[in-house]
Amino acid sequence: MLAMASTTIGATGCQDSGENLAIEDTMMLSDGELQFEGSDVVASLSLSNGSEMHFVEFAPDNLAVLLEEPSKAKPLSFDGLEDSAELADVFYAFSNPGETIPARLLEVSTLTDSNQEQGWARATAVTQDAQTTGACNDTRLRNWVNSFNYNDRGTPFFRMNKVPDTSGYFQANDNYSPGNGVSYRFFDYVVNGTKGSIFHNVDRFASRVAVCAIDTYEPQNPASAAHPAISFQGFNNTHMGPVVAFGYRLPGASSWNWPAAKDFASNEAGTTLSWHFNTGANWDWQTKIYWAGGDDSFDIGHAVEDLGL
Repeated sequence: MLAMASTTIGATGCQDSGENLAIEDTMMLSDGELQFEGSDVVASLSLSNGSEMHFVEFAPDNLAVLLEEPSKAKPLSFDGLEDSAELADVFYAFSNPGETIPARLLEVSTLTDSNQEQGWARATAVTQDAQTTGACNDTRLRNWVNSFNYNDRGTPFFRMNKVPDTSGYFQANDNYSPGNGVSYRFFDYVVNGTKGSIFHNVDRFASRVAVCAIDTYEPQNPASAAHPAISFQGFNNTHMGPVVAFGYRLPGASSWNWPAAKDFASNEAGTTLSWHFNTGANWDWQTKIYWAGGDDSFDIGHAVEDLGL
């Protein structure tokens, strides 16, 4: 699914680990902002349940799908698409009948699914009110990650209902300063002692994070706010974090690129962000969560595939 042009370089790798990341690696986002740094959003689709689907060219000839889905929206399923489906097929399946497929998608992928009526998959974008875990539904997140059938490096991994103040997958930093000279307590998603969940030299990457609760109280912070208002040097955020970001690193490179990141506003509990990339490039991929409050809560799922290229 979602085949894309790529350069392949053979390499070996480990799972779900990586080097420590500096605070400077964080992106300074405004409250509720969805940012595509260094990326070109080729097309976006708005669906009836409030979901937004973005086709993102994050590197030359390499595109991915970024999904932002509101609380209680059923995750969009790709099960009805053939394994050989390309980005043009995905756009065709979820766009309105008669909507023009962007030229860039047709330049990097081929429409193979035109025998069905355009927009046939839009019917899967539905809202369901019943939840199993507060603002999040664990089963829906698992089903989305499992739908790609990626099972290398011990994946899929699921880390459900993780509250930073009590979870071993988060680490508190009491000296987190965005540059305004004030220190705050925030939590970072940490795996195997390193910030972020990192997968080395993989060919397919799917990751999904649901922000199930957003904390309000942190006694160590100014004004006792878990997500304080911060303003300095032209940067303003009235409710800082939590932030979910997806990053990649080219083979042999030491620095990370962050093509998609979202800061979650106080009213966005239950919102889910997911990223799907399939190319066969042997790149490193990472999911990062930062500026989290102690009583935030997250459902996290990752799945990767190594084609042996």
